Amino acid sequence: MAAAAYAGMSEAEFWRTTPAYLHARITAKKSEEKTFAEFARAIAYFAAHSGRVKPTPNIKKFWPLPWDKKIEIKDVDLEAAKPLLDAMDLALQKLQIENGTN
Repeated sequence: MAAAAYAGMSEAEFWRTTPAYLHARITAKKSEEKTFAEFARAIAYFAAHSGRVKPTPNIKKFWPLPWDKKIEIKDVDLEAAKPLLDAMDLALQKLQIENGTN
């Protein structure tokens, strides 16, 4: 029953479902949580490194997540990432202006 609650199912849904469907719901929930964590990490990384400090060359070192594989990226092209970093900086500035924190 706890697994059904984790997957967002009511008790009635749990009793009407098949084991395969319950497994699919749990798998989808885990995937959703993983996607959210990856997104949150990316936002935090770009917000922290939007021109104010020297970037950590690897986002996985900045904020490791449990499913990250231990890989080493030796050559990082920060110049290629500059347009994305600039866009994130502008978005952060806009958000700060809208919230009155700038």
